[in-house]
Amino acid sequence: MHPAKAITVAVEIESRIRRGFYTTRLPTTDVLQNEFQAARQTITRALQILSKQGIITTSAPRNGVRISRENLSSGTIAVVVGGNVHKEDLCLIKEIMLDGFEAKMYYSSDKEKFLLERASRFSGILFINSSLTKETARGLLARRIPFVSCNRITFSNDISFIDYDQEQLIRFMIGHLVKQNCQRIAFFYSSGLEGYNEESMRLVRKVKREFGLPILAYDHFTVSKDFSISENFINFMKLSLKKEDLPEILIAKQNFMKELESFSEKYHITYPDSFRFIFHRLKSERIPKQSWVNTFVFSYPTWRLWIQGYKLLRENILVPESYPRHKYVPQKIVIKL
Repeated sequence: MHPAKAITVAVEIESRIRRGFYTTRLPTTDVLQNEFQAARQTITRALQILSKQGIITTSAPRNGVRISRENLSSGTIAVVVGGNVHKEDLCLIKEIMLDGFEAKMYYSSDKEKFLLERASRFSGILFINSSLTKETARGLLARRIPFVSCNRITFSNDISFIDYDQEQLIRFMIGHLVKQNCQRIAFFYSSGLEGYNEESMRLVRKVKREFGLPILAYDHFTVSKDFSISENFINFMKLSLKKEDLPEILIAKQNFMKELESFSEKYHITYPDSFRFIFHRLKSERIPKQSWVNTFVFSYPTWRLWIQGYKLLRENILVPESYPRHKYVPQKIVIKL
């Protein structure tokens, strides 16, 4: 079994071959060590991976190994999308095509859906925007088809995934708000991935305890698959109202301004002057100005996470027998007060 670092280096070398950065021969081992900031043993193992695929010939590594471009694999990468994010998709598609693969996109709103029965036609499959289900994951594992999720997976350790470091983000948000003397801070997570919400709320409770904040009813809320995202949000607010735990700060990953206004009207609630709703918005998104609304944006574009997920998928394609990889990417946010 090759170390993860060697596999990552092998994929990057192969990508450079595919894109014409390396043409007939690779640089010497010493040069590769310097380029990838890796130990000689790591470079040697990366070259062994490529040699096994017939992409290079390692008979004389000191003189630069010979490249056999005709042995590069091709095919189609399927990208399964939860929702519609066409503009950001373009960056991901470009990366896939630069490596000589075709890209097939499946959107939840399209008539043509991703079907597990047809998955074997693809070289690999990338799931973004909470699109991977437990049933699909089990089917792909049984068929030994390479796939990666760009969201944290909690229902199986056998699945490679990449995601933002949620605990780091939660700690940053809570730390920022505690400095402003906020105590009743609520997070609403609305992902449809099985177990994602429960794990996220576990992290929220963990970080809140670190800051000495009270654990209230909304910190144990569980999203139900039987309801839409909006319905789940209303149920979240109903629970808070029932337990008399309405938060002073409410944080979400999407805009629930309309739901909050209708909830206030229906249940005759007057939010205190200190109440703030803070949610994630796209940089290009325009939000009506309200004194009780703040937003935050990610400084690290989501499409870059997807491209890292694609590179992780390429590792699984190149070395199918490698262990599943779980990667967390640091993310910075900017709060617009």
